[in-house]
Amino acid sequence: YHYFNYSTEGRYSLTFNASDGKEPVKREWNLKITKKNRSPKIEHVPIIVNEGENVKLVLPKTDEDGDQILYGYSQPLSRGGEWQTNFNDAGNYHLKINATDGELTTSGVVDINVLDVDRSPTGTSLTEEVIFEGEHWVLPLNFSDPDGDKVVLSVNGLSERMILKNNTLIWNPSYDLIKRKGGVISDILNTLRLEHFFLTEKTYPLVVNACGKKECLSQDLLLHLRHVNRAPVFDLINKTSVMETEKVS
Repeated sequence: YHYFNYSTEGRYSLTFNASDGKEPVKREWNLKITKKNRSPKIEHVPIIVNEGENVKLVLPKTDEDGDQILYGYSQPLSRGGEWQTNFNDAGNYHLKINATDGELTTSGVVDINVLDVDRSPTGTSLTEEVIFEGEHWVLPLNFSDPDGDKVVLSVNGLSERMILKNNTLIWNPSYDLIKRKGGVISDILNTLRLEHFFLTEKTYPLVVNACGKKECLSQDLLLHLRHVNRAPVFDLINKTSVMETEKVS
């Protein structure tokens, strides 16, 4: 016997010869092998991407018979077999695909796994703040997570009774945070009327951290505490009676 494969399309002549030793016998047949169309195959390995990445299916343009294949995709794949994922698309997808050579159609499924990508919180842009002694200073810290996760705030460098409460920085700096240090150098500068130039401002560097599920946003915040010069305060003198020529002290 002879096996005709999918590449043997055409016309063939078959000759049969037999003999009993006396009289030979010969027979001939003409064979026509016609093409048998095979349906397209859909073979695709699972796809794994991160949120925000582009998915693009790369599939054969022709089938094993050499026929051109046209594909149809279910959403969210486009007509070209692409999908630009966003940051809300995490999950496993089993998307249907149809492939046709114009005569036969095959249906299949492609598995796409979109991995969750955690984004850091966004919000208040922090740089510098100017505060004066005796002031009631409040700075709301408005941060949100683009993935909808809970935002946890923390501040590094809090001092001098600074507090973080209800996502708000609060500070009531007293009037004695900027004052003379005392000592020889301080006394000399004070005598020369120069010390006040060194007592105008004090800085406090902070780091504000806003954290979501995994990622954090950290910003530097520099506080400038300015000195407030207060007028002298005199103690009241009790009413005193003296006689003429007496000394008052």
